[in-house]
Amino acid sequence: MTQRHTARDRAHTLLSATERRFVLSHLNGQAKPEPLSSVAAAFVAWQEGERPTDVSYDEQREVAVVFHHVHLPMLGRAGVLDYDSDDRAVTAWRHDNLHDRWLDDPPVDRLAKAVEE
Repeated sequence: MTQRHTARDRAHTLLSATERRFVLSHLNGQAKPEPLSSVAAAFVAWQEGERPTDVSYDEQREVAVVFHHVHLPMLGRAGVLDYDSDDRAVTAWRHDNLHDRWLDDPPVDRLAKAVEE
């Protein structure tokens, strides 16, 4: 398998989950860390079509647990964001070329290039 093919596979894997695409889109351009609870509430609000302040604690907590154990560590290992699991804070992703419409049309080639670096 070629290195480029492997990077494309990694990019497809990273973008295969709506949760990970949302996190990348949500954090785009943010300069300071965001609490995991805030990211989780924003995701639930986006899914349900409501405001983050209307999301119940139980809904937010359920998503935060999955983000903490699955999605954020995966994105962190790929090098596209920083996740401090002790502080439960997510820092904006590092690759400037990954900023288009993540939720509607994931740019797999650009992500593949970023994870090759």
